Amino acid sequence: MIKTEDKQQLYFRFYDPRVFTTYIASAPPEQAAEWFDGVSAYAVEGEAGTTHYFRWRRNQLHDGETPIGAPPN
Repeated sequence: MIKTEDKQQLYFRFYDPRVFTTYIASAPPEQAAEWFDGVSAYAVEGEAGTTHYFRWRRNQLHDGETPIGAPPN
């Protein structure tokens, strides 16, 4: 469950590839890092049959070999 800014409670559908891909790529580094505690990678279906391979390496989120966002300070 998550709370919106107006205090409404909603289900966070992290298992939905459309939701997870958007969320993990835009999450603050501290939140993204938590998803990789004990997990080496997430393979997530993308558009047009592509696959995202999200990994947390060198304190930064990567999709395959490509870093996403800025590393934490």
